[in-house]
Amino acid sequence: MVFEGPSFLPPDQVKMLTIVFLGFTVVNFYMAGYLKKKVREAMAAAQSQNDAARLARLGAVRVEITGNLKFDRSPSDGDIARGAMLRSLFGARFVFLAASTREGEEALVLDAPSQGLGSDMLAVIVPRHPQRFDDVARLLERRGISYQRRSEGRPIDATTRVVLGDSMGEMFAYYAACDLAFIGGSLLRLGGQNLLEACAVGRAILTEVVDAKKNKIA
Repeated sequence: MVFEGPSFLPPDQVKMLTIVFLGFTVVNFYMAGYLKKKVREAMAAAQSQNDAARLARLGAVRVEITGNLKFDRSPSDGDIARGAMLRSLFGARFVFLAASTREGEEALVLDAPSQGLGSDMLAVIVPRHPQRFDDVARLLERRGISYQRRSEGRPIDATTRVVLGDSMGEMFAYYAACDLAFIGGSLLRLGGQNLLEACAVGRAILTEVVDAKKNKIA
């Protein structure tokens, strides 16, 4: 069984499986305490020499340094085609994407360009977690902001100010369809989400880098 990052397995499953930890970085003592129970019999692919040394100190025997696996991802032809399709739905306006936003960030994003969310700009907000799609929709409704859902699959009206990205597996396409992307998880100092997907399609990005792991990528 293969896991990227920390995975929490019941003890009975641990006994039955060969476990492989991919792209690991040990970022806190809580994670270290958990790993100490799991890595002794596991294979581990660490992001850096420092991470490999930490895993070895926790008892890991089979450790390889593979780097950050996120660098190996690139958009497929289908991703680029889907991005072009989204852009055709969005129209000719400047498209500002708020990608992988976390709870509380959508309100800040909506506050920031209070003069700019006019007819010449379309904001696309894609919450990080799908269970929050409806929460963000309610936020937009409370503020009286005209919006459409991506799941409607229809061209965006000229009067629509925000597109709610309520779909899964389309992050590359959203980035390809925008002009400027804000990377969520940074306004509230939550560490910041992956910015490599935006870079992979050549988009300008806005993010506040607030932890050592994301600093390595930036």
